[in-house]
Amino acid sequence: MKKIAIIITISCFFFVSCGKHESEDIFDTNILLELSESKKSKPKHRAKNIQKIEEQNTENIQNLDDQDPETLMSNAIARFTLNQRKNLNALALELGLKVSENAEAFFDAVEAGDWDAISNMYNSLELMSGRRYVSSNFYGKMDIDETLNSPLWPIIFETYYGLKMTREWGPELSSKLTKSFFENINDNSVALNASAAMRLICNIFQNNSSENNISLINYYALCDKTYLDYASFNERQNQSSVELPDNIEFEKVFADYVKKLNKQKVNGKITISDVKGVMELNGNLVKTIWKKNPAKNFYIEENYVLPWMNDYLEPSGMIMKLGHEKTELTSEIINKNNNYWNNLIDSLNQSGEIFTKNEEAKRTFANSRAAIARFYEARGYLYDAESAFLQAIELCPSELKSTKNLSNVYLKQNRIDDALKIAMEFKKKNPDNKKADILINKIKKN
Repeated sequence: MKKIAIIITISCFFFVSCGKHESEDIFDTNILLELSESKKSKPKHRAKNIQKIEEQNTENIQNLDDQDPETLMSNAIARFTLNQRKNLNALALELGLKVSENAEAFFDAVEAGDWDAISNMYNSLELMSGRRYVSSNFYGKMDIDETLNSPLWPIIFETYYGLKMTREWGPELSSKLTKSFFENINDNSVALNASAAMRLICNIFQNNSSENNISLINYYALCDKTYLDYASFNERQNQSSVELPDNIEFEKVFADYVKKLNKQKVNGKITISDVKGVMELNGNLVKTIWKKNPAKNFYIEENYVLPWMNDYLEPSGMIMKLGHEKTELTSEIINKNNNYWNNLIDSLNQSGEIFTKNEEAKRTFANSRAAIARFYEARGYLYDAESAFLQAIELCPSELKSTKNLSNVYLKQNRIDDALKIAMEFKKKNPDNKKADILINKIKKN
């Protein structure tokens, strides 16, 4: 197959989707150099009995209730960070790369539990990797570390943002999210994550034992070859039988997409710059994985619509199951899922301000409910879509997307007054949201 040079101008889509930098200030990089020079021995890990944690089997993910949330999170983080460092060195050895002193210093800080140092070092590493935009003048002061612009980077990225999100969510919400995600996933499965919280918090808590054999894959990042290579390594490390696209299949997905859109090469290169294009590529790569693994159960947490899946989906708890045969959506399946969400919302509300004051947690659960609502809408179940969208709005009143989608459901039924009402209610609760004005004016034109 003839190779194609392709530029994805938002190839960092996955790597920056977990948070935005508040400013373009240059972070102090001296701390990295000082630590890598002064560390004569590895610090003690902040979790006790790390050797015991390393040797013991991972607790079965179905028995999350057997441990209190704080103990569960502490043990999960200790196990996760230890494995991440091992994976970094193992993958570097496989690729013939040398782990930089700065990356080692980052993991020293991780093992010491020094969050200020962890955060400062990560920002510096991101600059060194060339993945974060800063003014061109800055690169004259810092050499780009090419070893970071490789499949090693997702390990560092997932370590930092996984720890960051568990800190922000806290033990109770983190364990509740993980339990909600895994409790409806069968053994021998591939779970395709999308949202930052799902893919990072659940990655920390996930059970890697052969008993469950659940593979977590971030389908938002599949078109980034560094991530796909990292994911392939991860499957080998976990002795998984999941087959991911090889280089030929990866290039074919890109070639087919380019042919479909009749893109024109510029200087022998093809540029794909829009999110829709990137997600279509990711969706096609998911389809390749799905076809290569017919014996695997597939589950997806879908925040971005992949239309080809609709005929094969059915709701399964807070996510959806992706079957290999077309599914029949029965009232029994819908009612079961509605009952699940009623109970989950009650449980979340019982957490009080731990949940109601955590915007990211509210948005994550709301988006999961909205994804099922969009699925109902695509299959023509507008009444059930309406009910699910209303629950999504209840979960996160500040998220305009669900209100906009619900207004579209109403407009499909010529319920203009209902569409306008729901948009006006959103505007009343979120008076500073300018996009709500655009939605209201659009509805009034009908």
